[in-house]
Amino acid sequence: MPLVAGIAAVSIAVAITPTATSPFTTWHPSTSSAASATSAASARSVLSAVQGDYTVRRGDSTYTIARRAGTTVPAVVAANGLQGGGRRIHPGQRLVIPAAGTDAQAGRRQAPATTAPTRTAPPAKAPTSKAPVARATARTSPPAAAGPQKAQVRALIEQVADEHGVDRRLALAVGLQESGWRQDVTSHVGARGTMQVMPANARWASSLAGRRLDLGDVRDNVTAGVVILKQLQATAGSEDAAIGAYYQGLPSVKKRGMYRETHRYVASVKAHRSRM
Repeated sequence: MPLVAGIAAVSIAVAITPTATSPFTTWHPSTSSAASATSAASARSVLSAVQGDYTVRRGDSTYTIARRAGTTVPAVVAANGLQGGGRRIHPGQRLVIPAAGTDAQAGRRQAPATTAPTRTAPPAKAPTSKAPVARATARTSPPAAAGPQKAQVRALIEQVADEHGVDRRLALAVGLQESGWRQDVTSHVGARGTMQVMPANARWASSLAGRRLDLGDVRDNVTAGVVILKQLQATAGSEDAAIGAYYQGLPSVKKRGMYRETHRYVASVKAHRSRM
């Protein structure tokens, strides 16, 4: 077992047994009778960052799993080496669940290799198969240089939406949901700016806009989000699917349907739009 193999000085038998009150499986280490007290303490310190493992069930997300376990999405993502901020998990997948309070770096040191499928950015030459890289719900807002005021960003979204033939109320609602109409926002998985566009999608957005877009520039960021939204409206099959695909990714929506978290995202965007 990868978690135990790294402890060269100790012979440990690890038994995995489910508990009656939790969906998580806990590790119960028992030291060999020949192991010294010092070695046992060392083994316990290595295992202390791990709460257990968990088999993903239908409808689960990293957010709901982390919340039930009393840990954080970044810690679960780091502990399992998940791509795309942990959005790509599937039923039957085994995840290591870090102990409550374990930071992301500690989780990464203890993690076995994940079996989750990886996601790569879609090539620029096939726009019909491209969708934004899925993003986790949690956003972080690190300090940044003073940017445009929210009123200015709102006016810019309206202008760019009109230029590209996109419902300005929908574009405003997506921008409000994603960043609160702020350009100085970057998510923990790297989505940037007002429209929270992943850097991996910058080339695709540039090809849709017909010019190179800089996600660090507020106008270019808004343009990227608007042209992606327009393309999704043209290819997703319905407005709800287009909104959901902006969050979850169109290939994932078409293959698996919208996750429960995505349904909540769609409902929130539509509620914002109704108030515009």
